[in-house]
Amino acid sequence: YLAGRLNIISNFEAKGLNTFVGTFALPSVIFLSLAELNWSTVNWNFLLSILIAKTIVFLSVAIISLLVARPVNYGRAGLLAIFCTQSNDFAIGYPIVSALYSKIHPEYASYIYLLAPISLAILNPIGYVLMEISKIKDKNAENNHNNLTYT
Repeated sequence: YLAGRLNIISNFEAKGLNTFVGTFALPSVIFLSLAELNWSTVNWNFLLSILIAKTIVFLSVAIISLLVARPVNYGRAGLLAIFCTQSNDFAIGYPIVSALYSKIHPEYASYIYLLAPISLAILNPIGYVLMEISKIKDKNAENNHNNLTYT
């Protein structure tokens, strides 16, 4: 951030750096961390509890959004549910967990790499399906409207 604000790197260079980090560096670090993870020390009850908690929040937000907002918009419900369950595990969570537990529970930092797929692979696709349903409904409504105006 400071390098950009102080004009040490240009916008063009920042875009290249973002592409490198997002496309190559971060996936490599995640893969390496998962490959080195000792699966026998993982507390599966903890991961299950995180999955259940995020699922409860996700479904609660989606259902409340569908019940409260008018007209009913599945896309909005899915988007709000995704927003409520997203977290910046890598940038914020890893340094905090590492600083707090590196001496007494060093394996906790590797849990960050197991928590991210809960949202990315399980919950977000549900939100995407809701957004796609909304898109299809809007397209059908537009086609029906156009058919009525031409007849």
